[in-house]
Amino acid sequence: MRKNILESPVLRFFAEVADLMVLNVLTILCSLPIFTIGAATSALHTILIRKVRKEDPTIFKPYFRAFRNNFKQATLLWLPMLFVLAAITLDYIFLKDLGGIAGALITTLLAIAAVLWQAMFIYVFSLQARFENTNRQIFKNARLMAIGAFPRTVAMVAISLIPLAILYFIGDSFLPFLLMLGVSVPAFLCAKIYVPFFQRFEPETEDAAEPEEREETEDDSNPFSNQL
Repeated sequence: MRKNILESPVLRFFAEVADLMVLNVLTILCSLPIFTIGAATSALHTILIRKVRKEDPTIFKPYFRAFRNNFKQATLLWLPMLFVLAAITLDYIFLKDLGGIAGALITTLLAIAAVLWQAMFIYVFSLQARFENTNRQIFKNARLMAIGAFPRTVAMVAISLIPLAILYFIGDSFLPFLLMLGVSVPAFLCAKIYVPFFQRFEPETEDAAEPEEREETEDDSNPFSNQL
């Protein structure tokens, strides 16, 4: 009877929610210095990929191990993305009041650029969390996957933007939920979408061992060898 109670779908659901709350708080705290957002996001995806693959890891130790091991590469991936995001944001701030057709056109182009940026953000750090590769190849693969898996890309971008949309329309009253689940839940739903797609590129004998610290190499001759 005790075993049946512990395996109750209701208890499993609440345990899942508790894990996502812990991951959400960890990711936000580890992202506070801004330049660590890449490493924090990579660690988040590392844990979520394992959860989707039904490996159910513990949270704290694997998260901080992934944060530490992926820190260098994830940071080098994040900094150029941060620069692009800053450029899009500044363009919007300075040009948002520009009226007429030119203003509408610029706003539309900036919105498209922001959506494309979000798609790359999802793919870059989920790929970096799952596969060993050079930064150059990760950006290339992220771009190819964003196009090649377009329906999945649209779904993941829409899911990832839901918390911001709710925050915009509802206001600060949504902020507590955002701090508890607004990062990890969309990322978890995205992981459920991209993990089955990633499995197409994984050798059948590959286990889900946690990525060790990656060293940058320049050999891009076979980007699909034990990686995407």
